Amino acid sequence: MELSIIPISKIDFDDETFFVGSVGDISPLIISINELGLINPPVLREKGEKYQIICGRRRLRACRELMLDGVLSRVYRWDEISNEKCLKLLFYENQARFGDIERGELILKFRELCNLTEGELTKYWNFSVS
Repeated sequence: MELSIIPISKIDFDDETFFVGSVGDISPLIISINELGLINPPVLREKGEKYQIICGRRRLRACRELMLDGVLSRVYRWDEISNEKCLKLLFYENQARFGDIERGELILKFRELCNLTEGELTKYWNFSVS
């Protein structure tokens, strides 16, 4: 993993492999990034000539709305991080805002992308329900 400035044009916003939940209102992020800059870099993975979003979709959309040319990002090579680890990053970065619906979507992503059975999911992943 390395920190790099990635051109917004190279980020694949159509790839929703690791998208959970909804984008929602990004206007507070736009204001924050405009005033203070991007505090927490998004996490991307190289995918051919483009970059796949692992974490930070809302921040990246805000940067695109601000018409920034590039975004400082944490970037993994395609073979450097598995789908399983991408999903774990997604969970740990967003667990405070994930409700039951988002947790359910994430469990389905684990099953789909990591080929885990329901039994493996319940043993493997311990989601605490508030």
